[in-house]
Amino acid sequence: MNFLLCAAVIILMIAYTISRIRFWQSEGAKLHQSGYVPPQSFFGHFLVNLASRIVCWWVAGPMHVIDRERLYTSGRILMVAGNHQDETDFALPQLIFSFINRYLMAENQLYGYREPLAALAGVIAVKYEQRDGQEVVSNGGILVKTQSDLLIQDPDACLGIFPEGEMNRKNDARVFKTGTVRMFRKVVRATGDNTAVIQTVGIHFLRHPNQATWFHKLVLRYSQCPQGAGALQLLLHKFVRATRLHLFRSTFGHTNYGVIVAIGDAIPYTQIPDNGATDDKEFDAKPGTEILRQTVKDALVRAQAEDEYLAQWTTTGRPEIPSISPLSQPDQTPTALKLG
Repeated sequence: MNFLLCAAVIILMIAYTISRIRFWQSEGAKLHQSGYVPPQSFFGHFLVNLASRIVCWWVAGPMHVIDRERLYTSGRILMVAGNHQDETDFALPQLIFSFINRYLMAENQLYGYREPLAALAGVIAVKYEQRDGQEVVSNGGILVKTQSDLLIQDPDACLGIFPEGEMNRKNDARVFKTGTVRMFRKVVRATGDNTAVIQTVGIHFLRHPNQATWFHKLVLRYSQCPQGAGALQLLLHKFVRATRLHLFRSTFGHTNYGVIVAIGDAIPYTQIPDNGATDDKEFDAKPGTEILRQTVKDALVRAQAEDEYLAQWTTTGRPEIPSISPLSQPDQTPTALKLG
């Protein structure tokens, strides 16, 4: 009897797992529809947080957060916006603002196993097309409406966004697209919540080899077999090659040896020039977008200064970069983000 009961339970668990896999495969395929929003998943959010920690440690390196006193704690954070220069950037704000539960991702990056995982994580696809020799967003209007409706209807929704719309490999903030500001205006006007803000961050990667962690040094050193290698060195070389650590790291650019995230100023609706526009079509989002870009750039300047300070330690040893605890939404004081 016990055997039959256990067998029935196992069969039910397998059937449930298969059904969920098929469900998320179906949801992943739907992401190619303009503006499709996959359902929320607690398990998916948990996986994103777990993956963020792994990716940050493995690829980006230790993360150092500065200017924590600039964290907004007086209302709702609608979006967390920063510069975009690496495939792993999504993981960095997620480790600080664990309540981010929606993301934008280029549709051409959604294929194979990425589709169900992206749907599970709450991704909304951005479609691009070639126009006059440049790659531009082809479903911008639909995205603005879809994301705005989502943020209006779900008070717990928070969007992680990179307004550049493309990767910029340098520690800089280039031209931002206007969709972020247009969404922000639409949501605030619809909800009447004048306490809502865009929280900015500046992401600055450390790229001096002397700033590498022991893990990065091991991968770089033993990806090739050292001349005159002893038994232990050969073993480490075989381990790195067998586990393909060198390939995984180089996929994302092996010149990152850590990252500094500078918390930027929060931008309230009152700082966005409205130009007296009565509707969305008349609204000129460019001035507000430039304010957003400059705020992110200011955060990057402070992160650069911190990098220069850390560089002083490269000849005497790397300083300890502490771990962080995530900030909660919406009314948690900055002291909740502790070092150590």
